Amino acid sequence: SVPIHEANVVAFGVPLGKGSEEMLESFRSVSDYVDVFDVDKKVNLLDNVRIGDLGDIKLKKLDDITQTTKKILDQGKLPLALGKSHLLTLYTMQAFPKGTKIVHFDAHGDIKDEYMDEKAKESIEPINMDKKTAERYNYTTWLRRASEMIGPDKIALIGLRSCDEKDFAYIDKNKILYLTPTQIRNNLEDAKSKLQYFVKSSNVYITVDMDVFDPSIAPAVDNPVHNGIYLPEFIGLLDEICKANVL
Repeated sequence: SVPIHEANVVAFGVPLGKGSEEMLESFRSVSDYVDVFDVDKKVNLLDNVRIGDLGDIKLKKLDDITQTTKKILDQGKLPLALGKSHLLTLYTMQAFPKGTKIVHFDAHGDIKDEYMDEKAKESIEPINMDKKTAERYNYTTWLRRASEMIGPDKIALIGLRSCDEKDFAYIDKNKILYLTPTQIRNNLEDAKSKLQYFVKSSNVYITVDMDVFDPSIAPAVDNPVHNGIYLPEFIGLLDEICKANVL
């Protein structure tokens, strides 16, 4: 980590969701043990990347996430938001320019209109919401709200394999691009082509839920789902996305 004024990428933790502080501490701790030299490509993956870390933001209201992201963007730096509840992405994305597309790596659609259970309640702690608002704003619904804000044509769901009929009907009706792990594995080049077309000449926001990966390589997630993607597929798709303007 470098001082913020020297950084071109600024990371910050969002303590949203039960147990998020411990997760963020662990995330930072294990990152010290990752070698960033890619033996296959023979390059240091962090060449020309200077990462500063703001630490965890003081979260009093959800708009604090948007304002933190906006400050980083206003300094001409790339924000890297870390957190446990995917609801945080609904608020980071609101700081980005109009027309920005979202590439969402996740096992789940996160596109329910309303939902509430114990995990959904935990996903909004420590923010207090009335019951009706909480049902519409949590980790299972945030992408529906994002779709309503920016338009479904600006969303791609990668690794999707867990949604009910009602969720899928919304995805299908609104022609949201989705790629399941089976589709990706059966024809990686076709998946790359579809994703390349989606991001072409666009500003792109990438968001990754660890449960997009198969539980055999990423078991420590809240909602593991079988038949996930593997690292070679992820890296191949990421290479295509990075041909666009990643924000």
